Amino acid sequence: MLICYSSKTYSSRNPFLKSYFWSRLKKMAQVAESSSARVILDIGCGKGELLMIVADRSSGSEYVGVDLGTNLQEAKRKAKLGKLQNANFVKADCTCLPFRSNSSQLVFCASLLEHLPDVLPALSELDRILEIDGKLVVGIPTENRAYQVSRAITGLQKPSDHFHSGVYVETLLARKFPHTKSTTLPFSFLPRSLSLYSVLVCGKRLDSEITAERTFKSTLSSL
Repeated sequence: MLICYSSKTYSSRNPFLKSYFWSRLKKMAQVAESSSARVILDIGCGKGELLMIVADRSSGSEYVGVDLGTNLQEAKRKAKLGKLQNANFVKADCTCLPFRSNSSQLVFCASLLEHLPDVLPALSELDRILEIDGKLVVGIPTENRAYQVSRAITGLQKPSDHFHSGVYVETLLARKFPHTKSTTLPFSFLPRSLSLYSVLVCGKRLDSEITAERTFKSTLSSL
């Protein structure tokens, strides 16, 4: 099976660059391997790069790729070439997803949030569809100095629609999803200042935690 990815990233002639981009997706896909989710959502699936890893490794689950752009046609083509029977696609905006509240066990969101001028509406929608015990797996470039230098060395220009730094997006995620664990790439032992990409596994706030917070705020206001 021959699938053509971007010549500057997933099929780059630069072995480090190629390995780095694939390692980001493989790190995210590891979460799917340990999950028993019946349906796996990939919000902002783009041309289907993550699809080819997740759908193949999670053959017992239904994979649903969601994207608003024309990239869906390329993602569908890859699914057809890969003979993936468990892959489906939906054209939708990440701020208005066609899924029931508290209905999703595993949701991926790779390299999407930094492209949104306003991240908060998308986070609210991801929080809405995620089950209490579900997992939201987010991948974001750090946009730190090391990231900028790496782009310059490899000749990759920063996309004009990278509106936010990784730190900013991670801060918003931590506020919305207090049960969040992060891993940095290409090497987890590197300090965050030298990392290029972050993979975050986010858990939804429990009802009991929301009740406790409201009670605490109510107590403070009565003092």
